[in-house]
Amino acid sequence: MTRSITFCLFLGTILASPAAHAQTALPDWSGSWSRAEGVQHPDPKALLPYLTPASAKFFAGEIANASFRVPWSSCDPGAVPAMMTEEPLPFEFLFSPGRVTMIMADDQVRRIYTGPGAQHYSQKTGETSYFGDSIGHWEGDTLVVDTIGLNPDNQVVIGYDNNDNLHVVEHIRKINADTLADTLTIAGFEGENPGKPFVRTQTYRHSTDPVREDLCVSSKNRDTGTSINLTPPP
Repeated sequence: MTRSITFCLFLGTILASPAAHAQTALPDWSGSWSRAEGVQHPDPKALLPYLTPASAKFFAGEIANASFRVPWSSCDPGAVPAMMTEEPLPFEFLFSPGRVTMIMADDQVRRIYTGPGAQHYSQKTGETSYFGDSIGHWEGDTLVVDTIGLNPDNQVVIGYDNNDNLHVVEHIRKINADTLADTLTIAGFEGENPGKPFVRTQTYRHSTDPVREDLCVSSKNRDTGTSINLTPPP
C-alpha cells in the first residue's frame, strides 16, 4: 500500500511539473512557409505500397486515368493531412498560450491545442471536420501533433479518400533557418495494408513575404462538370 501511494505521489509530481506540459522557450517559426516543391503535386503513387493489393490495383488505375477528385479544384478545403502535403499555398504559425494556430493563404485555419490537459473532444461528440481534432505537445524543439475526428472524404494523397477512421500523427520541426519539416504517420484509411501506416516527410521553404489572400471563388473555378484540370494555376 505504501509503495502504491509513493508511486502515485511521484506520478502526480511529474504531471504537475511545468516541464511536463509546456515548452519554456518556443522555437522561432516566424515568417511564412510553403511546400518545397511549389505548385507541383507529390506523386500519388507513393501511397501504393501501403495499400492492400486490391486497393493498390484500383488506385493505380485511377491515377493512370486521372479520374479522381482534387479538393481545391472545386473550392473544397485541402483538409488534414493533404493541406500539409499537397497544397502549394503558403501558411504561417501563430503561437499563443495553450495553442498553435496555422493560418493558410486560402483562409483555412487549423488549431492545435497544446495546453495542460488538452484532450480529444471528438471522442465524446463523434464530431468530424476538415481539419479534425488536434492536440499537441513539445518534445524539445519538435511539435508533436495527434489528429483524429477527420471527415471521411479527407484525402491521404491527391485522389485517395473514403477514410472513415483516419488518424494522423505529425512531428514538425525546424531543420535550419530556411527549412521546416513535417513527418506524418497516417493510419486508418480504407484499403490500408494492415500494420503498415503511411509515413511521409514534407519539407517547407521559409519566406519573409506575408501570407496574402488567395481564396477559391466558385465562379472562377477552372473545372466544369466531371472534367478535372490538373494544370497548376499561373
